[in-house]
Amino acid sequence: MSQRFVKGQKSRLSALTAATDLYVGVHLDGAGVEWDISCFGLDAGGRLSDDRYFVFFNQPESPEGALRKLGPRPGDTDSFRVLLDKVPTSIARLSFCAATGSAGTAAGIRAGHVRLVVDGEEVVRYAFAGGEFGAERAVIVADLYRKDGWRFGAVGQGFAGGLADLIRSFGGTVDQEADEDSPAPAAPEPPAAPPGRPAPHPPPAAPPPAAPPSAPPPGPGARQRAPVAGTPPGALAALSAFQQVDKPGQRWVRQNPYLVRVTLGPDCHARRGSMVAYQGDVKFEYKGSGGLRALFEGAMTGQQLRLMTCRGQGDVYLAENAADVHLLHLTGQRLCLNASNVLAFDAGLDTEIKRIESPAIPGGGMFHLEVGGQGTVVVMTRGTPVTLPVRGPTYADMNALVAWTAGMRVTASTQLRISREMYAGGPAEGIALQFMALGDHFIVVQPYEV
Repeated sequence: MSQRFVKGQKSRLSALTAATDLYVGVHLDGAGVEWDISCFGLDAGGRLSDDRYFVFFNQPESPEGALRKLGPRPGDTDSFRVLLDKVPTSIARLSFCAATGSAGTAAGIRAGHVRLVVDGEEVVRYAFAGGEFGAERAVIVADLYRKDGWRFGAVGQGFAGGLADLIRSFGGTVDQEADEDSPAPAAPEPPAAPPGRPAPHPPPAAPPPAAPPSAPPPGPGARQRAPVAGTPPGALAALSAFQQVDKPGQRWVRQNPYLVRVTLGPDCHARRGSMVAYQGDVKFEYKGSGGLRALFEGAMTGQQLRLMTCRGQGDVYLAENAADVHLLHLTGQRLCLNASNVLAFDAGLDTEIKRIESPAIPGGGMFHLEVGGQGTVVVMTRGTPVTLPVRGPTYADMNALVAWTAGMRVTASTQLRISREMYAGGPAEGIALQFMALGDHFIVVQPYEV
């Protein structure tokens, strides 16, 4: 029989179950508010001293598999599998947390719970509701922690300051929260050719970007469009030059230099707020690009990528502040992308958040998105980009860098310093990244604040 805990109640885990293979289910009915649920693996000092033990949307498993994010399950918004006998001794506490980046608060939670399940049988449940909270936007729901063996605690602790307070409670430093709602400045330039892989041996003169490979065939569910009828006379005749662009058999089609259309069937992920129009039966589901850790990285580095999933049958039109858009069709390659330049990508692509470590970079490193597999990525630039083959040490300013091939050696160089607003939280000096590689590698840069 499952025990019912109240806020603040604790117990030896051995009094609840002798098992070490646990299912942890968390449910939040947020009345339309999306909550990112994550698990922090903390040391004895209550700090996230090893970020490999932060289990979240883009890092669903710890190195040895002791912690694994399972995703939604019947009755639970999110869930985890915990193998306690595999948790390293350096991890003293597993803290299950929820945070929202939307306008909602914990007071709007209609019903919530956390529960432990062993072999399909629930052994303990802690239920809570919004009446226990106020304007908090982050909540520590429950802990599994070491104290003469493992124990379980129903925490239910909220933070009035939201995510920033939660990060600080785990030892993070947030000088200034990045403003989700402030649009990034854009300076539209003439139509840009999409960046692509250069030829292996281009001539010595600076080569123009090569055309990208042909688009992959459309996935199941791609719709066939009837020819556009003639525009009736009158006011609409003046708009005939701006008809939508159709390319039969292509899922992603650039409508003009600043707007792209994707035909659904297979899902796609797109930057939140980038939808300008859609047609058909389309649903939008909002997800963090990495839960709490991604937001923390954004506050420290200025890189935030908040995503929505577009699913259904229909067409979605995407744009962002009239930035130039380019289609990159991957056919097995792996490409690294500056998060601020990502507009959308096929949901079937492999994605991973990675970090370039360097004490020369404010915050100790630069986070970026690595993508691979078969599919399309839509990137944004300010002006016409240039693709540079890497045939020796090649340097790029971090603000100008758009993308680069995976597998290169990347280090930070402080020889070149350009005063610039670079990181959320205040001004910083520009850092040049050095790229070195053997074989066919390239970087893509944009003419931003040259």
